[in-house]
Amino acid sequence: MVLTYVRAFGIELEGGWDRRPPIVQSGGASFREDGSVRTNGDEWSGEIPSPVLHSWAEASTFVIDNYPEHVGSTCGMHVHMSFGDRQKEAVSALLDSDGGFLNALVADLKAWGRKKQKVSSQAFYSRLDGENEYANLRWLPNNAIRDYRSDDYETRYTICNFVSLHTHGTVEIRVLPMFRSARLSMRAVRRVIAFTELYLRRARGAGLGNEYETGASFDLAAGTEQPLYPAGV
Repeated sequence: MVLTYVRAFGIELEGGWDRRPPIVQSGGASFREDGSVRTNGDEWSGEIPSPVLHSWAEASTFVIDNYPEHVGSTCGMHVHMSFGDRQKEAVSALLDSDGGFLNALVADLKAWGRKKQKVSSQAFYSRLDGENEYANLRWLPNNAIRDYRSDDYETRYTICNFVSLHTHGTVEIRVLPMFRSARLSMRAVRRVIAFTELYLRRARGAGLGNEYETGASFDLAAGTEQPLYPAGV
């Protein structure tokens, strides 16, 4: 699947590490303490951001090499997406959905978890139901874009966070938990990115036909380690 809207992405991992994460050790990222993250038996409790990622191979390396030894219900995994020269078009399409993108994303992830992956994580479903204070179900893009304030945590702590457009140039999806399995976490990230891509194609009249309706292109668990993006993007 070649992505034509999502041009780059990033992943934030939260949890507890018994030792300094490799990417922090190498100077590739800074470790950030986070008072909302609570795990047991760890020396390093907080979060680490990935570098800017352009392929699934890069994402896999980052997640596998740096996944924390300890995770719990307080730990979230955040996905940031940017859209290159289609940023204005993509963001406008998401805003024009008037919450439709949020509702569709939540419904898709619920179906993916129950039918395709048999996910049993209660943290996953409680986040999708808006029961996590750091990932609520409110749709507040206007607050984030027109009335931006860096201390507006109510707007920032939403499943679809548009405040990050100001701080990182990205749309942030905050709904995923840190799963016990790093590989399941990677499949969940890939699902979010693929869903966003296909939603934007449909919103812009690209026409997905049966591929979208059947979810064939969402069969991410069977995906290989091939780059998702055009060379050079």
